[in-house]
Amino acid sequence: MGRRLMAFGGSEKVGAAFMGNIMFFSLGSLFGFSMNRPGLLFAFVITLVTTQVAFAQVEKRGSKRGPAPSGWRQADWETKKKVLLEHYKPTDAELALIDAALPETATVKPRKQRRILSFYKCDFPHDSIATGIAAFEKLGAATGAFSIESTDDPAVFNKDNLSKYDAVMLNNAVGFDTFLNDDQRAAFLDFVQKGGGIIGIHGATSACEQWPEGAEVTGGVFQCHPWTARGTWAAKVESPEHELNSAWKNQSTWFRDELYIYRGGSFARERSRVLLSMDMTKTRNLVGKGMDMKTQKFADPKGDFPIAWIHRHGGGRVFCSNLGHNNFTYWNPVVLQHYLDGIQYALGDLTADETPSAKIDPAKLVRAKAKRIVFLAGRPSHASGQHEFNAGCKLLAKRLNEQTDLPIQADVISGWPEDDSVLDGAAAIVIYCDSDSVQREHYLRMMELAKSGVGLLFMHYGVHPKKIKSGQDYYMPTVGGFMETGFSVNPHWVADLEAASDHPIGRGYEKPAQVYDELYYSLRFDEKAIPLVTAVPKADKLVPINLWNDNGPAGFGKKQTLLWGFTRPDGSRGGGFTGGHYHRNWVDDGYRTVVLNSIVWVAGLDVPEGGVQSSKVSEEEINSNLDKKSKMGKISLPLKPAIEYYHEMKEKRKKKAG
Repeated sequence: MGRRLMAFGGSEKVGAAFMGNIMFFSLGSLFGFSMNRPGLLFAFVITLVTTQVAFAQVEKRGSKRGPAPSGWRQADWETKKKVLLEHYKPTDAELALIDAALPETATVKPRKQRRILSFYKCDFPHDSIATGIAAFEKLGAATGAFSIESTDDPAVFNKDNLSKYDAVMLNNAVGFDTFLNDDQRAAFLDFVQKGGGIIGIHGATSACEQWPEGAEVTGGVFQCHPWTARGTWAAKVESPEHELNSAWKNQSTWFRDELYIYRGGSFARERSRVLLSMDMTKTRNLVGKGMDMKTQKFADPKGDFPIAWIHRHGGGRVFCSNLGHNNFTYWNPVVLQHYLDGIQYALGDLTADETPSAKIDPAKLVRAKAKRIVFLAGRPSHASGQHEFNAGCKLLAKRLNEQTDLPIQADVISGWPEDDSVLDGAAAIVIYCDSDSVQREHYLRMMELAKSGVGLLFMHYGVHPKKIKSGQDYYMPTVGGFMETGFSVNPHWVADLEAASDHPIGRGYEKPAQVYDELYYSLRFDEKAIPLVTAVPKADKLVPINLWNDNGPAGFGKKQTLLWGFTRPDGSRGGGFTGGHYHRNWVDDGYRTVVLNSIVWVAGLDVPEGGVQSSKVSEEEINSNLDKKSKMGKISLPLKPAIEYYHEMKEKRKKKAG
């Protein structure tokens, strides 16, 4: 799949290059003058941080632009065209994102040089048209699969001219039928009948609303879009093993895009092979944020709403994809691969099963496999309510298995499994235990799993290997950090947990969770470890414990990384969380959400826009599954303020000392 990258929508490479250029041009000045001009160093750092933040914003939603001219969508075509091609022209940063997301090679080698004619004139102009033009030009050039010419001139639709092309693309060509005269319509239909391919992008299903013969070519005529471009919607991959579905890696997925419902009778599974469709078992698609309230009633949970499909029309191959409303869709590497596969099918180079969906074995239409997340829970230790590894794993696994927007299967195993082949193919392994007690005798196997792409997340005492060398040899290359005896500290303290707002793990984390927990800090980190949750320790809200050293007070008043992420060279992920000592803290919604988000991220899944959905924890549940100990405690809800638990600890230590 070429340059496809797992993290942050595929733009880590371009982001690194972008930042590298700034550093290359700035370091000379920095080191040449910083000795005499200390303010230059500060300015340089601020520039780097500001640029990185700005780049992340461009990647997520596109470059900021001023307002388009008032009323331009209702103006004449030349006015619309000028706004589309000038005001909404992709910026250098957006073009760089497209470059980073492109596949490097064609899915199959073209049988001959292929040419595509792309038409973009429209009644309703989509802002993303110019981005689409650029993306498809780059896609063809990067892979060698085709060349493409874009036009807004209906005169190109004549038999002699169309004979030069292998396929016609309708790039958001809303109202295409209204621009053609009878001869041009006839030429278009003749082109398809004789084997010319058709590629429909997003608004192409609005191309022939008033022309039944043209609509018959594409299949599916736009009716409405309850799922607007402001929301993120759940989709299912139909026929996961289909030749045109390799981009989705046999996984269900979701999109932030505008997705359509089609007129009754205009789309038929008896004719088309559906590749993607709306997953109406997901509550997000029924009541999700961003739904159009006027048309929400059409989002029938029993309805059939295709997103992408193929079929034959005469001798021609047709590929239609509803994706492409938002400009950032065109720098999503998975979508670009999806487009490439569909285009090569329409061109006649990529052979694919065209059996209509209604006529195939239902077993071939199974939902994509869920990603497995395996929790390995450590043995009982400490007082009741502390180090409740089994209960904590079960509480988190239960919430992952309740997800309706994520394809997840979470299982809890006590210790390292006797037959560890059950770990093969896991998306992530979460180890929550005392030190490295679970994995200590299995480090080579753990490394093997990590090298195969399995994500790893160590929690609480699990980030502290018994031997420093184990941290250096096994923790650093897999999770990017560890707690080191003699260097790190393990106090119990009141922490305001700040999550990285520009990272997926911060989604749905409304405000800092304040907890009293044993939160290790002053850890050893790889230079590429990503601080995800931080807090600032203060002497008057902290109780030193047994592993206290000079780095403890040295960290007062300074941000300390308590949860981190790590992307390995192959794109797989790891991370660690130092909290989780007190079982009661899983009741806190924010605390729980940010850890669930981190598990999902480490597993290689996209964290939903609103974060991983997590039901409230009841008093009954927080006290269930606790380890059987000589003195059993009970956790009472609601929780007390964190500062009260701190004072209780201080009082206990005072009594013990005196």
